[in-house]
Formats: sequence, structure tokens, C-alpha cells
Amino acid sequence: GPTLWLGSRGARTPCHQDAYGVNLVAQLAGQKRWVFFPPADAPHLGLSRLPFEDASTFTALDPLAEPLPASSQPLEVVLGPLELLFVPRHWIHAVESVSSWTLSINQWFSHPLDPRERVNEAATRLIASPLLEKLPPQCLWWLNPNEELFDLNRNIDNLWESLLECNKVPSGATKERIQAAFIHAATHPEVTRSIVERMLKCLEEDPARGTLRHHQQHQQQDPPLRSRSRSRARSPRKSAETESQPGPGRETIAA
Repeated sequence: GPTLWLGSRGARTPCHQDAYGVNLVAQLAGQKRWVFFPPADAPHLGLSRLPFEDASTFTALDPLAEPLPASSQPLEVVLGPLELLFVPRHWIHAVESVSSWTLSINQWFSHPLDPRERVNEAATRLIASPLLEKLPPQCLWWLNPNEELFDLNRNIDNLWESLLECNKVPSGATKERIQAAFIHAATHPEVTRSIVERMLKCLEEDPARGTLRHHQQHQQQDPPLRSRSRSRARSPRKSAETESQPGPGRETIAA
């Protein structure tokens, strides 16, 4: 169902790309600044799955505070009371409350390509899960506080269910066959070479990626008073809730 957002001046949603659906936002009170980028701008913004959150890909660049690449094509709007905003599928966006307080409501709508996107997300979670276990203190931010890690069996079940949803499971296939196929694909020489090349490129482009500086870019919005993870609104598998005390620059979510 719809989600109600209550925020104070300076509350931010870090720049990110949502995996699923389209979004309709109604501003009820106050003003919010939205900065958008078309999906084609993704290479210019430094996409990253750190911190890891289901169905959210963040950007290394903070368009609310940093100069934008000349090659990007941003769109900016300040949404006022009783105005509606449509967020197209896969458009990258960041949001900031620019009045003393803001109140808005949004509703996610499914998209025909969501089932295939769920396969991609299941594969991403399967790869990332073992790399996000038992993190040292300085790396705890790599995992969104509301995010739940799956063990291997649950990850395979998740992948299996996603493949079933988009009719990609061959007749007679078993979960063991799906797991074996994933291992073959993930360890194929072309895939491992691509991963290493991407890793080295990330290290060259942004030496601070994965460090405290990059972490601080995603800490501009404090934890919500009482919220369901943003990804839960898009995926019924999410169930985590968090609580904290309200304060300046915070946004409360009440579903």
C-alpha cells in the first residue's frame, strides 16, 4: 500500500536507482527537491551496491552536494503542496526536504519487467551475501541496517522462486541444477575476467570507494523513527523494522 513520509529540513534520500516498478508521489505539505537522471546517465554517476540494500543501487556521486558531470543530463524539480510527481522505471534520483517540515505520500506500481528484475536481484544477493558476513567494525555500513542476509539455502530458494515467476525454469530442473548452473556462470573465465577488470577500474577511478568518506555520503539521512525498509514497499519478502528517536534532518515513514 501507500507509504507516508514525514521529514524535517535537510532530510535526504541518497541518490539511487530502484530495481522495481514505477513510483507516484504526492506532496501534501512543505517542499522537496528532487534531482533526476535518466538510466543512460548511470555510467557517469558511479553506481554501487554499497551499502547493500535489496533493490537499491546507490551512486558514488552526491548530486545534492557535488558538481555534476558535464556529460550527465539531470532534471531538477521542487515539489510543492498538492503537486504530483511520476518517477519512471529505473530513473536515478535523490531527494531533499527544503522546508522546515514536509509530508508526502507515495505508491509503487508494478512493471511488466519486474519478474526478470527479481532474478537479477536474487543473483546479486547470492553473490553478495557471503561477502557481507562478519564485517569488521569499520565496514558495518556496507550492509543497510534494515537489510537481512540470507544463508545459502535461502538464497537458492530465492533464486528458484524468481526464475519460476518469469517462467525460466526448464521442465524437470531441480534446485541443485539451478545452483550448479549459477556456479558455472559465475566462475566462467569471461565472467571472472570482467569482474577483475571492473574491480581494478573502481579502484583507479575512486580510491576512496569503500572507505569512510564514501560511507558519509550515505549518512545524510538519519534512521527513521519507525519505518519499513524502502525495499519492502517494492518486495513482499522484506520484513525488517527499525526504531530510533526523531530529530532534525530525519524522515519518519509510516506505512
